[in-house]
Amino acid sequence: MMVDYDYEMLYGSPYNNNVSTLAGTTGELTTVVDRTSNGINTTTLGADKYAQFVDEGDFSVNSGNTLIIQRPGQLIAPPRKKIITGSGAVVFEEGSTVHLGWFGLDSTGLQAAIDAVSNGGGGTVLVPEVELSIATNVAINCQSNVNLKGEGRNSVIKSAPGTRTKPLFEVDDVTDMSIEQLHFESTTNAHGSIEIKGTSNSITIRDCSFDTGYSGVWFRAESGATVKNCLIFNNHFNDIILPLYLGESTELTTAAKIKGIRILDNIIENTNDPTKTFVGIYIHQSVTDLLVQGNIIRGCGNYGIELNSSGEGVSIVGNTIVNTGIHGIWIKPNDDENENIWIKPKQLVISGNIVNGSTQDGIHIERNSTTSSAYNPPYLIIVSDNQIVGNAYRGIWCQGSHITITRNHLHYNCTSTAGHYSALFVSGHSVEYSEYISITENHVVNNGASGKTNIGITLSNYVRYANVLGNQVSDDQQLPNKDNQTYGLWFDQYTDEIVVKNNRCEGFATGQAIYAHSSADIIGETVVCRLGSVEATTDDELPVFRAASMGCFLHAYLINQADITQSDTEYIELELLNKGTNGSGSAQVFDIDTKATGGVAITAFGNTSMGTPDSTNKYFIEDETVSFKKTSYGTTSRALSHAMLRLDYLTF
Repeated sequence: MMVDYDYEMLYGSPYNNNVSTLAGTTGELTTVVDRTSNGINTTTLGADKYAQFVDEGDFSVNSGNTLIIQRPGQLIAPPRKKIITGSGAVVFEEGSTVHLGWFGLDSTGLQAAIDAVSNGGGGTVLVPEVELSIATNVAINCQSNVNLKGEGRNSVIKSAPGTRTKPLFEVDDVTDMSIEQLHFESTTNAHGSIEIKGTSNSITIRDCSFDTGYSGVWFRAESGATVKNCLIFNNHFNDIILPLYLGESTELTTAAKIKGIRILDNIIENTNDPTKTFVGIYIHQSVTDLLVQGNIIRGCGNYGIELNSSGEGVSIVGNTIVNTGIHGIWIKPNDDENENIWIKPKQLVISGNIVNGSTQDGIHIERNSTTSSAYNPPYLIIVSDNQIVGNAYRGIWCQGSHITITRNHLHYNCTSTAGHYSALFVSGHSVEYSEYISITENHVVNNGASGKTNIGITLSNYVRYANVLGNQVSDDQQLPNKDNQTYGLWFDQYTDEIVVKNNRCEGFATGQAIYAHSSADIIGETVVCRLGSVEATTDDELPVFRAASMGCFLHAYLINQADITQSDTEYIELELLNKGTNGSGSAQVFDIDTKATGGVAITAFGNTSMGTPDSTNKYFIEDETVSFKKTSYGTTSRALSHAMLRLDYLTF
């Protein structure tokens, strides 16, 4: 039977209000507490005892003592009413939900509520619509298995004025806890609103908002510790210098680790002053197994996402990054060459992002600045299926090794008039090449600024072992920013073993669809033609090639069965001539002779180069025919014996 009574009726006058007496009664009872209880010493409130608080009623626990309550449901009180007072401890033996108001609507009450729930093994603290001011030298210490849940932007955790020496919330050696639906406002001193450190595991921060401050959520794993398996979901960060910060520059060794972090569906922006937010998501330590997905990042003063000296097993997928002050996504190793100190970026996937409006590059992947050979490049990187539009310098700028760049759309980049830019630019360094690069099936269209030399895809100096295959590079008259992308593909002098096939370059002037420096080592299509034998004093011209599409010749080699020695009086001239589409042309593409002065000797079964192709005539269009012509000089001259011709060319 449930009995309602109050202490004064039960015990008569003088009023006693002794919780110990209530705890000693038998049967299921409910008491109405209408005034402050006498000081409570260590007492257990049994599972069948309930307290309903009205008027000035509360439980005051003496210092050094503990009030043990089986579950919060035994306390019946309005959510905002303070019912726990005194300096003693309260323990709930079974985890459940408590209202912050029961402990006081201030920072002291919040810490007391967290501790009370933690002492009983965990539960939830409900934070109402209230503004809690946290002193600059105080941090709320979060506890394992204790969830904090507010009511949205009106549940405010705010820093008191002044220089902060601690974060607002500190998550240190904590497991299995969450922070939800709270609003944080901090200062710009070097502390986060929430700092996660020590060996913390399974932390969730979701549906919160962060306005102003140095950092919103800061992962600060210390030496020898690992923060892992955390979720940052559906939060809003505004006007913060480093909204999401993983690592810190003072912990340089791999002994401090951050791994298994998911950063999903957050909004990071700066609406008041775009120079305030330096980096939307800043990764700067031994960070592994990181997923950054579905975030909207806009208006950052420097970078949208930065992997600085860090990042292994990182996926950056499906984010929208707009209007950054430098690069949208920046990948950079540290200059230190010791991988035991820094984990260089590797095993990265950058896919399905929209990167728009960066003041410099959309995606920027670079080596470190050391000039030694051990330069720690970023490696094992996939850049795929991104929409990269309207960035002032380049769409993609890349250095490193074992990198795949595929199926990206690059449009309306290179819009700055400060220089000449390429939508997709790959380069190396004289001490170490960028190598094993695949550039395939990208759409590169209408990039550039008026009056500048702008290029679709460039492989600059010190790049080797690269494949450039199946890309669509065009100046499209139907799309905005037409007539500004002046070259399609460009290969600089110090490029080695570059395979270039099946690319389509359209809308460019003759000779500008593909430019390859004469020393560039380009491997394209190859055709071998049988010329047969031509007698010593006989002149002859044979058709050897008909173009199926536009293209350009790279090399021509003659293979002959016998030696042909050099002579200034008895020699032959060998030419490749573009006969046009109707056979009437005679534009010279290649030309050599066997003169002793300035000519070449032909060695039996060797590859005799026919020289450098004419810079203009090396280009051909669909259905043009090329012939091989032998002209003899002197009375005996020289014969061709079972000769063959090899032609290397590019199509586009």
